[in-house]
Amino acid sequence: MKRTIKKIFIALIFLAASASVSAQSLRMGVKGTFYSTWLFNTNIADQLEAVDYVATFSPSFGATAALFFTDNLAVSLDVLYAANNQKLEPADPSSVGNKSLTRVKYLDFPLLLKISSDGGAYVEIGPQFALLMGADEDFITNPATPLSYTKKDFKADFNSFNIAPVLGFGVDVQANDDLFINIGLRFGYGLIDVTRKFSETDIAIDEKHSYFSKLAHTDAADGSYNYHKTSRGFGGFTLGVIYKIN
Repeated sequence: MKRTIKKIFIALIFLAASASVSAQSLRMGVKGTFYSTWLFNTNIADQLEAVDYVATFSPSFGATAALFFTDNLAVSLDVLYAANNQKLEPADPSSVGNKSLTRVKYLDFPLLLKISSDGGAYVEIGPQFALLMGADEDFITNPATPLSYTKKDFKADFNSFNIAPVLGFGVDVQANDDLFINIGLRFGYGLIDVTRKFSETDIAIDEKHSYFSKLAHTDAADGSYNYHKTSRGFGGFTLGVIYKIN
């Protein structure tokens, strides 16, 4: 995995260096996002009354750069610190059951082809590479028990690398000759399993694994061991302040 990550970064550096030779202009700035985030898992989705997905939101922030080959064609690279969060609650809020909030933190590198109109409207598409930075979880039992915890570290439950195809739309509003305000929408869905697969003996150790990971290993029908992969999903608003360098 480390070799794969190294090769990807070398390829990104080579691509950026090659593209800069023929670039007409460079735009750099800061960018933030506010996404609806999801960790999709079939075992959890099939839990019916016991567990239900709850809409979860998270911001991200970082830097952005784009090489423009013409006024309408560019390649952009963002570096964003992001969290892909997921809340789980009982399907019936009034019933007895457990609640959790799982936070999986990434350093995202969306590398996107950007096609713009003369008015600044654009569409963007390409891969997003992600490196795991950390993961923790809040877990609340109902009725209350000593098993509850807050921000407990479970980084070991999650895979260190992810790739997601990304599609975006938006507009770059020109504030003056060299300053742009970026407003857009961006969506992505991970191709690589977010959670790690553990043996039946290992996943049974309650203190070692997150509530989310244990559910990912549990068959919804009879509670037996039956691991299903987890997919990362996200989508929402982007906002950036971009400066043009000729």
